[in-house]
Amino acid sequence: MEQPGFAYDERGNYDQAIKDYSEAIKLDPGWAYPWSNRGWTYSKKGNQDQAIRDCSEAIKLEPGHAGAWSNRGSAYSKRGDHDQAIKDCSEAIKLDPGWAFPWRNRGDAYRKLGNEAKAQADFLKAEELEAKARSKP
Repeated sequence: MEQPGFAYDERGNYDQAIKDYSEAIKLDPGWAYPWSNRGWTYSKKGNQDQAIRDCSEAIKLEPGHAGAWSNRGSAYSKRGDHDQAIKDCSEAIKLDPGWAFPWRNRGDAYRKLGNEAKAQADFLKAEELEAKARSKP
């Protein structure tokens, strides 16, 4: 059920994505991925509190899930808690330093705090990782 939710999310059909992720959670509440992905979708819909709850559940289930940390960090940043966003994105980077997304999220949080030097360093790292990913066959 996780994949249909992702496809709906990518098309902007957030309500159907949330429905599919919720069904996946009902079928296997111990699986971290639909919790994290539903949290990301809630965040895109503007419900940061629910996004943080879902991503926190994913982290509880699988502490090494870099996506859950990054998604929760993004939700914290959208809620205005940029310090917590930086902590969560830093954890995601520690878990998966080759993934550009948390670098970009952390850069956004640094920028919102007025730390342009750290923001630019993170954005450059994200761009480097994205270029490397594009050049792979």
